Amino acid sequence: MKRSRKIVALILFASMSLGIISCGKKEETADDEDVVTEEDLGDYIEFAEELGENIVQCDYDNIRPMCTDENEELREGMCFDSAVTDIDVAARQAVASTLTFSVDEDSAQITSDGESVQIDIDFEYVDYQSVIAEHGSFDSIDEFADCLSSCTNVIQETVTFELTCDDDILCENIEDALVLFPYFEVAFENVILDTLGYNTYMTIEGYCGDAYNEQLNRYTDTETIAYEINLSDAGQQFTWTYSYELYCGYDLVYSSDEITVEEPESLYIEYSLDGEYIPEGTYHFVIYMPDRYRYTIYDVDVYQNDPDQPMVTDLEYTCPDEDSTILPGTDIEITLPEDLSWRSSDDAGAQSCMSNSGSCQLIMYAEGEGNHPVTIEVYFLPGTGFESEEAESTVTLMVDKEEEEYGSYGDGLATCYSGENVYACWYVMPLDQGMEGCDSMYILMGNSNVCYIVRVSGTDVDTIFEMVEDW
Repeated sequence: MKRSRKIVALILFASMSLGIISCGKKEETADDEDVVTEEDLGDYIEFAEELGENIVQCDYDNIRPMCTDENEELREGMCFDSAVTDIDVAARQAVASTLTFSVDEDSAQITSDGESVQIDIDFEYVDYQSVIAEHGSFDSIDEFADCLSSCTNVIQETVTFELTCDDDILCENIEDALVLFPYFEVAFENVILDTLGYNTYMTIEGYCGDAYNEQLNRYTDTETIAYEINLSDAGQQFTWTYSYELYCGYDLVYSSDEITVEEPESLYIEYSLDGEYIPEGTYHFVIYMPDRYRYTIYDVDVYQNDPDQPMVTDLEYTCPDEDSTILPGTDIEITLPEDLSWRSSDDAGAQSCMSNSGSCQLIMYAEGEGNHPVTIEVYFLPGTGFESEEAESTVTLMVDKEEEEYGSYGDGLATCYSGENVYACWYVMPLDQGMEGCDSMYILMGNSNVCYIVRVSGTDVDTIFEMVEDW
């Protein structure tokens, strides 16, 4: 027969006290070995009842002393430590609250060695996946919980627990209870809109505007900082309510009113100063959804050009006397590694670069030692700033030319850092045999009044990144 006992687990309730059940005195065999007898089974059934009750309550604190071993995965799940957001916690609690159990007393049997008892506990819980499949998404956690309570589809699981006894009865295989909690790793924020649902509903997002440089992630001379979040087809079916704030570092710059939009194609937020540039600094938006969630957007830098600084239009080749030199018209310092030295314009390497410089002008050249030495070439692009379309198209042509000459098994567009400055860079890893590890990187440096293309080559890309960081 089965003695059924249904317990609705509310999860967030006071833990009930646990009384460890002592096993009856084992009968001694002729071989002086203790074995479980039929008379002891009542104690084991009582233990199984208490174990089942603690499992449906997700009460790991009471489960642990009933087991031979710790199970960290079960503990984390029952404590919801793996949940990323409050919505994940609330949704997992809602599913867990539907879990019920009954102990199958007739299944209790003594193992062949007579040292333990195996007993089945039958569990069932609402099929949350069928609820999600039927409704698709939910406007709130309350709507999700209501749909769970009205669902008649259930998942049934029978777990056979092995119970052993020394002084007290203990469960040897509590890890088998994990089959009851497949939702411990489910990101419910994907289907419950309370969280902003960005994993599901957001497709392409980012800062935008004419003054925004996506590669450098910064604005230059801008009156507006704007951020746009494009929504998927599913996300466009909702009414979105949100507000946002703009911070410069930790300082609040602007706080919006609450915004409500019905079935939008995208969410758009902005901060503008009418008729003046936004001061330099590092800014970020924070979006707030009603009651539950805040979404912090990544930083963006804002720069202002010096209007009194004239455009640099003419430079001559120079061979610096020191290892470190400042690029004219900037505060950018290039420092040579120990084994490199600046070369005069008569150097064969410098002459070769000059003859292939195209619209650029070579103004500095440094070279190391060896068959494939590390080189640093500094090119000046007259009459433009380093963020201009002309600068980008020029460096792209240089990269394409190198790839055509040597082939490439890898190339890319990236950013590199020199001191507090960030620059766009392009790197090429040549395919030709014998050129392994002789990569090249092209870096756009300067400001709005002067543009340099610095090419570093002759070593691997990682080493070049490190070299530039030391400038």
